[in-house]
Parts: sequence; structure tokens; C-alpha cells
Amino acid sequence: MSKIDNLTIDRNLVNSLVKKISPWTKFIGPLLGIIIFIGIYLSYDFRLFYLLFLALLLWLLSKAFKKNLSYGKSYIMGMYAISLGLIIETILGVFSGWTHFSGFPFMLTIITLVVVFINYFKAPVQQSIPPTPLAVS
Repeated sequence: MSKIDNLTIDRNLVNSLVKKISPWTKFIGPLLGIIIFIGIYLSYDFRLFYLLFLALLLWLLSKAFKKNLSYGKSYIMGMYAISLGLIIETILGVFSGWTHFSGFPFMLTIITLVVVFINYFKAPVQQSIPPTPLAVS
């Protein structure tokens, strides 16, 4: 403040600033809402880049378990499997103020791999049932 000479803050200065800013205050709430929505969307959208590497891991695991799974199918399977991890992560984030627990390192990856392991690698192989011909009367 020592670099500013002859600055006087009085009621007239404050009132003039309020008059200049007040027409814009009705836009602040909706604008903040839009910015928050876009920020949350982008934070979850970045998970799709993470999923590229997770799909590679799932593809390698499918080769180790002698399952014939393409990289594209492993990416799609990862998108379905990551859902539970994202839900748990969101719930823990909401309640972390009360529980003081917001997860642990690699929680999302571990939950996703467990979901994939239970649903895909441990699922029994189903035999395809041939279609029965329609009876003609």
C-alpha cells in the first residue's frame, strides 16, 4: 500500500463500485453452476484416458487367463467395471468430511480389477443354445 499515493476509500467510492458491479451479480450464481458442472464433467472425462491404460492391463490379463479378448472389448469391459469404483469414490468423497476417509491409493484400479475378475474371469462359460425351429402348423 505504500506505493499508492493519495488513496482514500470512502462511502462514495464504495457506492460507485457497487453500482458498477451490481448488474452483473445476477449472473454469478448460474455462471458458477455451469463452471462447476463443466469441471466435474471434465474430471470424470479424464478417467477415459486412465481407462486406456487399464484396458491394456485387462487385455494382458485376458491373454494370461487364456481368454480371447480384443483391446476394444477390454476397453468396453473396463468402462462397465469402472462404474462401481467411481460410485464408491464419489460416496467416499462426499462423506470424507465426516469419516475422514477418502479412499486409498489405487482404490479405483483395485475395485475395477475385482469387478472384472468376478464378472469375466470367474464366470462360468455358457454353452450357446442353438435356436429351435418354429413349428409350422
